[in-house]
Amino acid sequence: MKCAKCGAEIREGCIYCPVCGYERQIVPDYNLFEEDVLTHILEEDAQNKSHKTEVKSSTGNKNVRNSEPVRHAEQNSHKEHNTSKNVTSKVQEKKKSKMALVVGIVSVGAVIALCIMFGVMSYNNKHSFMYQYNKGLSYEASGDNEMALSYFHKAIELNPDNLDIRFDIADVYLAMGKDDKAVLVLQEVLDLDSDNKNAYKKLIAIYEEKGDTDAVLALYKTAKTDTLLSLFADYEVEAPVVSKKSGTYDEKLSISLTSSDDAKIYYTLDGSSPKEEGELYREPIIFDEEGDYEISAICESDKGIYSDMVTREYTIKYEIPGNPTAIPAEGTFSGEGQMITIQVPAGCNAYYIWNNPEDSTSWGKSEVISRCTMYIEPIPMAPGNNILEVFTVSPKGKVSRSIKCNYIYNP
Repeated sequence: MKCAKCGAEIREGCIYCPVCGYERQIVPDYNLFEEDVLTHILEEDAQNKSHKTEVKSSTGNKNVRNSEPVRHAEQNSHKEHNTSKNVTSKVQEKKKSKMALVVGIVSVGAVIALCIMFGVMSYNNKHSFMYQYNKGLSYEASGDNEMALSYFHKAIELNPDNLDIRFDIADVYLAMGKDDKAVLVLQEVLDLDSDNKNAYKKLIAIYEEKGDTDAVLALYKTAKTDTLLSLFADYEVEAPVVSKKSGTYDEKLSISLTSSDDAKIYYTLDGSSPKEEGELYREPIIFDEEGDYEISAICESDKGIYSDMVTREYTIKYEIPGNPTAIPAEGTFSGEGQMITIQVPAGCNAYYIWNNPEDSTSWGKSEVISRCTMYIEPIPMAPGNNILEVFTVSPKGKVSRSIKCNYIYNP
């Protein structure tokens, strides 16, 4: 095939004119392997031509160096050598261009693959409980509590019933000084597991730190098992024991208060709170008058923890003693030394009065004692027409109905 530009013959397999270097118009399809082979052939051809030129040049120098044919041959040889080098350079440039294109395509594909991979990983991590949880633990260990909470809360959203992570959240809140939020989280744990011992222990520790014994006692009341109750051993204060049960009594009462824990006991008798207004118990409380009484008592431990309050109500109502008996009962008498004897119910005293002008039906102990004479020995009968009125007073201060005896005595 001839070159379209200079007309020189182009050998089969060459893509450039060996004379002018003009690119061949019809280029057959080839691949990289074929191009490598072609390049190799061209390089060998160029080397052969160069070798021939050197041989001719050497011969000419020995024989006819300045002859015109020799110079012409040298020029053609040099021209062919340059053409071969140009062809090789262009082939290599083509090869590099194609290789760069392939590398570019592969690089873009790799970038896209990496983006897809990272996208998938990001999606999986976002929806992975363990990933979120472990990230939270990592930030907690580094002291970044805000980031730790962020990941812990994401983990909770993925696993709402998980208890362990709630303890981690509570610990972070405590580290941040947000005790109230920690308490709320631990209460959530108890909502999910009412017998969770660890939650009870942490809540007790928080309340102790704050000195909130009322909160400890309130928590104590929610404990249902022996295992949980054992956590409150230092907070269990037994209520005081009252020696007398509530009820109605016909005798004087002596009330004792005791504590099984040797705790202090405070009490009131007017229905007010012994915790706020109580008097420290030191000795038995005496009720000796008729009436209604109420005792409210409470124990206080060395920790300042109060027991439940106990209340007892009493009514004292003494029995009315039997009536006295006068001997003789009444009548008309004569003769000197007439005496009246009074029989008194056991344990009681008798009081008498002559010719009492007042109504004595409402007299109590104080009126009888102040206005009457205590019977000790037989009473001399008074001359004339007289009325003797006699009362019985029991040891408990109750007064019997009086008896009235009319004596007419003429000595």
